[in-house]
Amino acid sequence: MIHTHTRRVHPRVTIPRMTAAIPEPSRITFGIVWLLCLTLAILYGYLVNQTVVNIVARTDTEATIEDVRSAISDLEAEYLATKNAITLEYAYSLGFQDLGDPKYVSRVDSDTLLSYEFESVTN
Repeated sequence: MIHTHTRRVHPRVTIPRMTAAIPEPSRITFGIVWLLCLTLAILYGYLVNQTVVNIVARTDTEATIEDVRSAISDLEAEYLATKNAITLEYAYSLGFQDLGDPKYVSRVDSDTLLSYEFESVTN
């Protein structure tokens, strides 16, 4: 169904304007499509925001990892310097002494040391 309206552009000129009445099922479909587009736009904005947040978090994490790696490197250098500073003379100054002949402990197979005989007791 088409409705014709006239619209005045100028006091002496009128332009006919035709509008169509939208049937009810099409209005519902249009409303659903409009809400779907609005929902998708909001979801898109949320996902873009989450992407930016994750990128910032990853950048911060990478910076923290670099700081930890630097601290580990400093500790390794300190360890090596301390390890190389310990000499035999330093050990002697702390009271350590050389050992004489080393004595070793050996383990003998336990089957050869103990034996167990089982005697049955009959009444």
